[in-house]
Amino acid sequence: MNSMGIIKPKTLVNIRAIIWDLLSQWKAVLIVALLIAALMTGYKYHKAMNIYKAQLAGQATAEQQTTAPADEQITEILEALPEEDRTTVDYMIHMKDWVDNQKEYIDNSILMNVEPTNQRTLMLDFYIDAGERSDSILASLTYGYIAFCNNDKLIEGIRQIIDPDKDIKYIAELIIAPNYGNYISGNDDGDAVFQVKIVLPEGVDAAAIEEVVKNAMIGYSAEMSRKVAPHTLTLLRACEAKVYNTTAVNNKNTIIANIFNIQNTYIKTMENNLSDQQKGAISAITALKKAAKNAEDVTDTADIAAGASEEPVKPGLSKKYALFGFVLGAMLYAFLYLVLVIIKGNLAAAGDLEYYTGSRLIGEVYSETDHKGIRKLLHSKIVDRLRYSGKTDADVQIGKIAASLEMIGKHAGADKLSLLSLSPNSKKEGSALRKIAEAVREKGIDTEIVDLADGVDESHLMAVNNCIMASGNDCKASDIIKLTELCREFDAKQLGNIYFQEI
Repeated sequence: MNSMGIIKPKTLVNIRAIIWDLLSQWKAVLIVALLIAALMTGYKYHKAMNIYKAQLAGQATAEQQTTAPADEQITEILEALPEEDRTTVDYMIHMKDWVDNQKEYIDNSILMNVEPTNQRTLMLDFYIDAGERSDSILASLTYGYIAFCNNDKLIEGIRQIIDPDKDIKYIAELIIAPNYGNYISGNDDGDAVFQVKIVLPEGVDAAAIEEVVKNAMIGYSAEMSRKVAPHTLTLLRACEAKVYNTTAVNNKNTIIANIFNIQNTYIKTMENNLSDQQKGAISAITALKKAAKNAEDVTDTADIAAGASEEPVKPGLSKKYALFGFVLGAMLYAFLYLVLVIIKGNLAAAGDLEYYTGSRLIGEVYSETDHKGIRKLLHSKIVDRLRYSGKTDADVQIGKIAASLEMIGKHAGADKLSLLSLSPNSKKEGSALRKIAEAVREKGIDTEIVDLADGVDESHLMAVNNCIMASGNDCKASDIIKLTELCREFDAKQLGNIYFQEI
């Protein structure tokens, strides 16, 4: 026997053959991919249209309620929802409001937009000279001056220099004062020093800011002398420096991180689980809130409703989902085909015979045939010509196999060769196997075909001494393994394999 090793009982998955099969089935793959792409795109479009219609309905409801304030309209929209849906919608609105407020703060805050790691800062040191030597008196004076840093008139004076149009709250956060009661005391001299810092945007006149703060503080000293204790207040030192503002850095990073987390984790996750009705309600409420904010000075609620919302954008077909569906369809087809190949357990290529039988491959015959109907989608003549280049002339291959069998028979000293056929196609008149048998007989070697397509009958092997296994891609690997084992048991010398396939 021309043995090439021990039989492998495990089923072989020939990935290379599967890839070639899929390439040959490109028409079927294309149809399935386009079908899945159409379904995915249609599903996305249908879902987007439902949201669009819900938005239109919400907008129409808002317009119909022009006589009601925005809060009442929002309440009516929420009450129209099932009770179990209201909490989710209300929570989502609050999260969106928080994100919008934080974004607005980041955009408008002068402090957040002045580089916090290198902030231009004006530092003013004020000296308190009091006749009283009591620490409580000095603490009270220092406390009063530091509290005065939040005075509206002082902040307004700074705003007029930095940006008269900026909201006063964004000016107030530029003033950095120490904790109340902190001061540097000379203990025996009845004096103290406190420092006030003002963050300055580039281009702002530091001297003008210094003058405003100094005049406001010294002007306030008369009131502090009357309320607390007589004293004098002097600007001891003024200087400008670039400062690393740790608090501003941490606050900015925290706000940005929180915005990102809420937008990309909570809001997106919740939106995926919302019903179309909930999405429509959120869209309508968001529009009302936006309108109310844009028209804070307008008292006519009809005008508010008229400018309430932007027109919802009518959805179109999504190219992204079409591409995703196309790729998914192709992958799904390939996966199902792989599963089918594994379940069927048929031979995938000629080389598989060597793996299962441990005997060499004598030859392979590929017979071209015309495929009809749906089978046309599963074959491509162009791909098959590339795959079986140089092997598609069946007559040439039959001649080579017959010549090889003649030499094998003579070498083995066999007066008779048995071609064990597991393929149903070998029964056909004029089949490649019958042509091979006739060609070998003409060379003087008695050759028989043992038909085992309907099942292996052990009685067929009783008189077999030298055999060649003939099978193809319509044969199961398990039958090949079983027949090989029976040949060993019945001492039938297996001289090799012949592979057949219609393309």
